Amino acid sequence: MPVSWNATEPELAWDVINSNNAGGTSPELRFSWKVWVNQLFRISTDFIDASQANDLKLSFQHKVEYDTMFGSDEVLLKVLTKTEGHNWVERWSITPVWHVPPTKVEIDLSDLDGEKFKIAWVCQGDPSDINYWYIDDIVVEQNQ
Repeated sequence: MPVSWNATEPELAWDVINSNNAGGTSPELRFSWKVWVNQLFRISTDFIDASQANDLKLSFQHKVEYDTMFGSDEVLLKVLTKTEGHNWVERWSITPVWHVPPTKVEIDLSDLDGEKFKIAWVCQGDPSDINYWYIDDIVVEQNQ
C-alpha cells in the first residue's frame, strides 16, 4: 500500500498485488470480498497539492470480477474527491451486475485546479458478490 494512503476498517479488504488484471502495469490495488459486512470500504490518497495545476483529470484502469453466487444486495463502486475542510464528492460510480472487463476510466477534475484534495476509491454496500475489484495505473495530470 502506498505509505501515505489510508483505508477504512476493515483494512484487510484492500491490498496491493503483483498482477495486471486491470490491464495496467503490475503491481495493482485490489479490493476483495474478504469481509461480508454491509458498509463503506474506502481507500484514499493523502492530499494532492494542485495549487499550480490547470485543467486536471484523473485516469485509472479497473476490472471487476463478479459472482452472483451469494445474491447480495446492490453494491456501488465509486470514486470520490475531498478538498480540505469539505465533505467527499462523488465523481464516478458503477453498480456492477456482472464482470467488468479491463476498462480505462477518465474523470474531469478541472474544478479542483488550484486546490489540495484527496481521491478515494469506494465499495459501498454488501461486497459478497464482488470477488475482486482491481485498480491500476492511477494518474492525475493536466489535460493536454
